[in-house]
Amino acid sequence: PTQRTRSKNMSSMNEIQLYRKDLYQVTCVTGKSLGLLPPGESKKKCFRVVVGADNGILTCFRIKKGEAEVEFTSGNLDYPVSRLMIGGPSDKKDRIFFSSAQTIRGLTRKGKEFFRFNTDGAEALKGLHVEDTKIWTTGEYMFNYYIDTKDAGYFMSRDRVNDLLMQPIINAVDQNAILACQDRYVRVLNVNKLHYEAFVQGAVMSLS
Repeated sequence: PTQRTRSKNMSSMNEIQLYRKDLYQVTCVTGKSLGLLPPGESKKKCFRVVVGADNGILTCFRIKKGEAEVEFTSGNLDYPVSRLMIGGPSDKKDRIFFSSAQTIRGLTRKGKEFFRFNTDGAEALKGLHVEDTKIWTTGEYMFNYYIDTKDAGYFMSRDRVNDLLMQPIINAVDQNAILACQDRYVRVLNVNKLHYEAFVQGAVMSLS
């Protein structure tokens, strides 16, 4: 784009006014545990919001006529929900996956549990990504990779891992783990080996 186009786009962005609207109130949320379920096959094409709280309860709701309508809530877990994502088959991501302590659970869009996997790790899970039968997780320092719930590799970071993002970096097909680290590095893995790392000005807290 030309300089004039960029300036015009920036000007349009500056003119956007955003307003806060409270949709639904839950207890304290400290994990990255918010997801958006795509519309189902029914005639009512409505997105659903899923949020996991520190009391271990997962809540799914939709907005109907301007008001929140709860679809389901999960049972109370023993530990906070630390991470939540919408995953499943690559052609139909409509399953809810979330971590609590060292356990990963999967729910259908109606709230029925269909999957449970205890990683038996020493660290509580902080990062999570699920696609088909593959699972990627991070704890405080450890990155783990599972296929069909079997250990397929791990990587030990030199400092705390604050976030995990999966993107095809090395080629257009395979997912690569990108780690946001406390020591000011963004690290990209090739399966479970360090591919490269980039230094930034501060501790990396989040990736998107």
